[in-house]
Amino acid sequence: MILLDIKNLKITFKTSSESLLAIDSISFHVDKGETVGVVGETGSGKTITSLSVMRLLPSNAKISGEIFFNGSDLLKISEKEMDEIRGKKISMIFQEPMTAFDPLYTVGTQFSEVLFKHENVSKLEAKKRSVEMLKLVGIPESEKRFYQYPHEYSGGMIQRAMIALALLTNPELIIADEPTTGLDVTIQMQVLNLIKRIQKTSNLSILFITHDLGVISKMANRIIVLYLGKIFEVGTVKDVIFSSIHPYTKGLISSVPTLKTVKYEKLYSIPGNVPSLKEIGEGCRFYSRCPIRMNICKEKDPQLLEYTKGHFAACWAANADRNLVHSYE
Repeated sequence: MILLDIKNLKITFKTSSESLLAIDSISFHVDKGETVGVVGETGSGKTITSLSVMRLLPSNAKISGEIFFNGSDLLKISEKEMDEIRGKKISMIFQEPMTAFDPLYTVGTQFSEVLFKHENVSKLEAKKRSVEMLKLVGIPESEKRFYQYPHEYSGGMIQRAMIALALLTNPELIIADEPTTGLDVTIQMQVLNLIKRIQKTSNLSILFITHDLGVISKMANRIIVLYLGKIFEVGTVKDVIFSSIHPYTKGLISSVPTLKTVKYEKLYSIPGNVPSLKEIGEGCRFYSRCPIRMNICKEKDPQLLEYTKGHFAACWAANADRNLVHSYE
């Protein structure tokens, strides 16, 4: 059953001199209890997409399309209605938890404020639930930590506190924006295992945003590969990781070290850099960096097409070699 359904989403940023199309007609969905991973390099539009779901885009952003959550279009409801959903039914784990918490207030105060906003609870009940949630995510001496300030938490601990805050109101959807950035490998695995464990017990849906295919392969049911605001490939983890179609996806996978990687061996890197939005032309956005580009790639933007059931890609070179099922809706 579909929980989040994004259709033909476009996001344009207006400057004093021009309009820049950051997200170009993307569509995807997240089922109840499912984890969908969104991967891509910095500047691909991952965070912008997530902020559009939360309706937290800056004032110079113009958004069109449809974002259905439980059947209601989030782009058409009032700000008051959205305020009741945001933080209650949809929560977000931000990329930088230390900046997401207010340094002037204790962690406990900030937890309690969320409960006061969305639920009719007493101070005692708010503290009890907050302490229980801190304990659930593995924070030791949780009652003591309730009274501490964010700067008194370690990096791994404040990340856990951010997860606890996101789970506090029993949301249906969590948007996790690079939740393990800056953490060492041990803490990273602990955080990922924690998210997976909680998801299993609560039937959470997760939109998991990362640049790390190694991380998303352990977390997601399906993967969306995003590049410069366009979806390049969509499929199950097995399809995208082991039967990737788009050269950009293949490049991302090749750049991930494996157990077979030889010491001092130079890892593959995709040539060139992500162009700015101002440099986008008429054709494929990956044209300048693509190792198998053709003339048509520069002239015409490829459509997202289905190659095997549930596995879609947008690539002219791939189109020339494969039998298509039907276009992506």
